[in-house]
Amino acid sequence: MKEISNEDLRVIQIPDPESGSDRWIHFAHTINGYEVDPLIKQTDQRSSIHTARTLTELRCALFHLARADRWQGATAPVPGLEEDVETLLRKIRAKVAAGELE
Repeated sequence: MKEISNEDLRVIQIPDPESGSDRWIHFAHTINGYEVDPLIKQTDQRSSIHTARTLTELRCALFHLARADRWQGATAPVPGLEEDVETLLRKIRAKVAAGELE
């Protein structure tokens, strides 16, 4: 998967939160959350969804969800996954549209 920097990210590249597709998983991997957020394995992915403020934090939270879906979702669905993904995608789209690329 090709990584996309915040500065190169365009709204059109961000999946529509209402689409219900799995495109979000591919998009989530356009940032290397392991590299950007080395504490990823030590933190609660669910809490990062609600505390993320910057574009980078929001993208890392989405990355966390994709990883949780990959590992936990193989045995049982991740509770609240769809709602959390939609929330993060909306916030990410809003940040990019506003030019808030930190």
